[in-house]
Amino acid sequence: MMLKGRNMDYSDLRKQWDAMVSASSDNKLSEDGASLSSAKPGIAFCLGPYTYIYGVKLWDGVYIWANQINISRIDYAVDAMDTEDAVLINLCHSGRCEVAMKGNSFIYMTPGILNTSVNKVKRSFLFPGGSYDGVEMLFDMKRLKDNMPAALEEYGFDYGFFDELYKRENLLAKVSADSLNMSVKLFKTLCSENYSTEDVRFEVLSLLHCLWNGGASEIEWTNLVSKGQRRIACEVERIITEDLSKRHTIDQLASRVGVGASAMKKYFVAVYGKPISYYLRDKRIEKAKALLTTSDLSIGAVAAACGYEHQGKFGSVFKAAVGMAPLEFRRCNNSLGR
Repeated sequence: MMLKGRNMDYSDLRKQWDAMVSASSDNKLSEDGASLSSAKPGIAFCLGPYTYIYGVKLWDGVYIWANQINISRIDYAVDAMDTEDAVLINLCHSGRCEVAMKGNSFIYMTPGILNTSVNKVKRSFLFPGGSYDGVEMLFDMKRLKDNMPAALEEYGFDYGFFDELYKRENLLAKVSADSLNMSVKLFKTLCSENYSTEDVRFEVLSLLHCLWNGGASEIEWTNLVSKGQRRIACEVERIITEDLSKRHTIDQLASRVGVGASAMKKYFVAVYGKPISYYLRDKRIEKAKALLTTSDLSIGAVAAACGYEHQGKFGSVFKAAVGMAPLEFRRCNNSLGR
């Protein structure tokens, strides 16, 4: 089922927006007390290695983030927003993001999936695999009710629209290629930090229009993960990655977490998106690339540190994953200047 909103001719969106901007001198779009042209861009937060949140306040009670994540968990400083009940719209570009559903269960968003929710704003999020890119929008219901931005209303997104989403509680949709491309463009705009708030407002309104006018199809998500299943998957991930030189059999892992091997493997795939062996291989290759780039260890020592007993096997796996042999990779990327 397609998501439905106000039916407008998309080719006229830019013309309508330009007309609205030209009227900003009359404060028709200046609910926050500033004209569009004088509105200041947002700010960026570094939350860890190669992990940034680029946030913008669009209107009073309306925020957007570009999430560029390279860690497994982040904590949001949302208290400063003084936000209680809100509609959250989250669109995944790459990686995986945990979303809490009703009944203390979770889903894990994958590229091209949109989620709307009305849970209280979470203080932390889990990103299985430690990598995620996407955009997230927050609409504070109380502030929208008190002071609905005129620009949203003009584009067909009035309080009634957000109230419907609020009553739905959770919605999942697969977005079209056009919608995903628009979202990626918006993401790049925010990450560039070279924009005006007016630019971001127009891109957000255009994306919302596209999504709710044929650019997304609602889906049912059947692969829900319970808290207990999530705990088991995360414990397995901790065990296999705390020392990548060690090797664990499936039966050993299942015994340590107290469930059958089949159930354990199923829970792990549900959370991390790939079988244990594939996930572990990827982590080992990541570590090998880092060691080859930053250390003087021999190729054999790198292989051993990454859990490979035989250098030849390590070389074959590394070349299949990276496209070049370990020694060639070191020569091309070694940061020690050799």
